Formats: sequence, structure tokens, C-alpha cells
Amino acid sequence: MGEVDSTNAAAMRLLEEGSLKDGLTIIAEKQTAGKGRHGRSWLSDGGLCMTVLTEAVASHAGFVTLSAGLGVAEGLAAAAGRPFFLKYPNDIFSEKTGGRKIGGILAQAKRGWTAIGIGINMEQTSFPAELAGTATSLKQLGVTMNKEIAAAAILNSLEPWMDVLKAGNIGLIRERWLKLNCTIGEKVAVRDVSPTVEGTATGLDEDGALIVETDRGLVRVTTGGLMIARPSDAPRTGLSAPPKKE
Repeated sequence: MGEVDSTNAAAMRLLEEGSLKDGLTIIAEKQTAGKGRHGRSWLSDGGLCMTVLTEAVASHAGFVTLSAGLGVAEGLAAAAGRPFFLKYPNDIFSEKTGGRKIGGILAQAKRGWTAIGIGINMEQTSFPAELAGTATSLKQLGVTMNKEIAAAAILNSLEPWMDVLKAGNIGLIRERWLKLNCTIGEKVAVRDVSPTVEGTATGLDEDGALIVETDRGLVRVTTGGLMIARPSDAPRTGLSAPPKKE
């Protein structure tokens, strides 16, 4: 496609029309209304914008985004010749520690299908002031790659991980995600929930929730653009559930 409001929105319109095939992929040159989690705008100029439609996996919904993250990170790594990492729950990062966001995932379920929206910063050389300290692109990392190669690499890696998810092999997904993540062991803070969640990320539970050790015990964080806590950070997203008994 040329220009669309968003590839996820285009996918949802196709769902209304019916006659879909698993793995149908939409790639756009530009999005005019790209969205991330919680309706935040996604800057798409100079980036790869794509959505993959797959049959929903209701029994393991908490692992859809995590599985997609593995596909994106490993696909990009294979094409770029350098590793990429995952920050809970949906961000692709350039480094294990001290890295910047290079991409994100937005999974939306409807009528037994899941639209997996993927945005990758490809050719940007600068970002708005509010993103300059947290975002990067393949070009800024010294990686030269066109969008077609990036999309193909991601799809080649994403499909096997979706198959693993549909087969119910959650243990394999969890094991691999823990190896590629840049969240576990870090201090995190989620301040737009009540009560505020602050503590150390310690792992994933069997439902794909992030476990945070706080001064009031273990708390499950299930959604949000969770940020690694630094003195100047003011994380704005995330939800906490009551502590889960072990």
C-alpha cells in the first residue's frame, strides 16, 4: 500500500470484509495516523509500517505480543548482523543495557483474529525533542537495509514463533524471551496506576505477566509501555494486578 491511516486499521477493515488467510500481511509506505499502545501516536516517516493477521490464540493471549517481539528481534538481528533486545511488553531495543527504542508492536484482537502491528525505525536521522533521548533507527546504528529486506526477515522469523504459540509451547517462548529481554533485573516504575508500582522486575509468570518485586510484595504488571526507572523518568503507562500468591 502507499499511504494509509494505519496498517492495523486497514487490517481491521479487511476483517469486516471477511475471506482472510492466516498470515495476510499489509505493508504501507506511510501511516498518517499510526498508533502505539494506549492510543499514542507512532512516528512513521522513514520507518517500516506493517501488520500481520493471524488467527487468535485466546488461551495464551498474554504471550502474543511477547512471541511477536521474538520474531521481530530475531528477524532484524539476522538481517542486520547485530542483536536486538526486548523491553516488556512490546518494545524492540538497540542494546541490552542503555539502549534506545528502535521499534514497537501493537497486537489487537477481533473476531477470532489478531492484527500484529509492527513499526520499525529505519531511515530516520533525527527525532522530535521528546523522543530524541529514547529513540533510534537502523540508520543511526549504522545499519543499511531497505524496507523490503527488513519486512521479509521479520516475516521469516515471526511465522515460526506464531506456530510455537499456537502449539502451546509457552515454555519455549518464555525461555527465549528471558534471554533477549532488557527488563528483568532492572528497577521499574509504573506511576499512573493506583497504587503506584515501583520495584525490581524479577521475571515472567505463566500467563506472560511481568513480576515486579515491590516493598509490598510481588505485583503482576500486565500492560503498559513500562519504562526502566531512572531519577528523571516519569513512566506513564502500565496496569498492576493484585500480588499473585506463589
